[in-house]
Amino acid sequence: MKTRYFITFIFIFLFCSFHLFSYDGETYRSFSPVNLATAEKAVKKQVSASEWSFTFTNNTNYSVNGLYFESASSIINIDDIGLFNTVSNLTADRKKWQFNGTATISPGQSVVIKGTGTKKALKISKWYWTVNGNRVGFVNRSSPPGEQKFFLPMPNISNLGEELFKRTDLSKGLVIGIPQTVKNTNYAWVRIKKWKDLQKNLIDNTGMHIGNPQGFKSFIDGKPIKGEQKLLSPKKFNDRLFAELLTLKFNIAASKYGRTPVGFDNLIYNDPTSPLNGLTINQIALKADSAMTFYTKFSTGMFIILEQTINRINRAFEGEIDTVSFGAKTVFTGTRGLSEVNFLTAGRTSSTVTLIERESLLDEESTFEIPVQNYPNPFNPKTIIEFKLNNDALVSLKVYDMLGREIAVLADDEMFDAGVNSVEFDGQNLAAGIYFYQLIVRDVDTQDLLFKTAKKMILNK
Repeated sequence: MKTRYFITFIFIFLFCSFHLFSYDGETYRSFSPVNLATAEKAVKKQVSASEWSFTFTNNTNYSVNGLYFESASSIINIDDIGLFNTVSNLTADRKKWQFNGTATISPGQSVVIKGTGTKKALKISKWYWTVNGNRVGFVNRSSPPGEQKFFLPMPNISNLGEELFKRTDLSKGLVIGIPQTVKNTNYAWVRIKKWKDLQKNLIDNTGMHIGNPQGFKSFIDGKPIKGEQKLLSPKKFNDRLFAELLTLKFNIAASKYGRTPVGFDNLIYNDPTSPLNGLTINQIALKADSAMTFYTKFSTGMFIILEQTINRINRAFEGEIDTVSFGAKTVFTGTRGLSEVNFLTAGRTSSTVTLIERESLLDEESTFEIPVQNYPNPFNPKTIIEFKLNNDALVSLKVYDMLGREIAVLADDEMFDAGVNSVEFDGQNLAAGIYFYQLIVRDVDTQDLLFKTAKKMILNK
């Protein structure tokens, strides 16, 4: 036993990514169903305004108290008039400006003028110095800006949503519920692959979801909901928990991919009166997924608790939109810290790297044993991974190479029936060598870990 603990320590030190604890000073961001449903069309990433500064040096033989210039494009605003006291816009097109002051500017002395312009680069086409409004010295025909910055418009939630669905794993679908592997299943789940489809699931011409939470039982017309669904708008299926859970999983994804502050999914729910007390936001989402698909296993009271809890979480960090970035990708700032939310406490931030533990380190304690094998082994190029479940369970089955890199996801928290189950793995496009497959089994209701193991298989070619 001591040897095993020593090996485990070495493995964790060398291979595992470290989990960093969040703290109350960190801020987070979340959205409500209304925020997502009513978000305006994404704005284009085009320059909308500019900031500039020009330095003018007195190149006359006079002490002056005024400056006149003309710009090639309109100026929105003069933000800093330097040593002058007043500034006047002389024309409707906002291209001609006169600056006056009581202080004198000596020959060789400079003044800096700062302002805001349109998306075009600002150029000064003509300028000269004045004394009491009268020109002195010669007319200067051009002057380059000392500094000029261009700005993109403020993005909105739709910019974030479109990027998440186009540039991350959400392109494969944001899943609500627990997908089933068996055909002709009586269970249902929703897979959303586009931002606009997410909005259509939340709102239609009848309004938003206001119906009592009950899971994916039946459509409004009474017909049972079965299999994978793409659209469950309020006029087809009206369920408040569905809308809240969809929104929560969007919030989790935004944090997971660093588009809102990281760590939201692992904040811990703190309400001693609730059966969800002590669960992370991610665990609450998974429990709600199970409730939506396996609705017969959950009481009406639990549906109400899930809906009310997720409703609170989704609104915990609502706030005015502000960004860290919009150029390469849209990144929103946080809105408030944990100290301002009395029902959430700090948890661990999400791990960004997944590494498979070695076979000798996966001999963990389980509530029961599950026979697992693959045949043939060695194989070329296909093998069958077979395992036997005592009860219906959520199963993850993934394949890794010797370096711990994920090669294939054969099942990802999917519902499998009690009895013998088999999943095929095809190594057609892989190099010959040693691979590992990892099986994780969780309870359908509580999502507690029931069993975890990894086994070696050899691909011969």
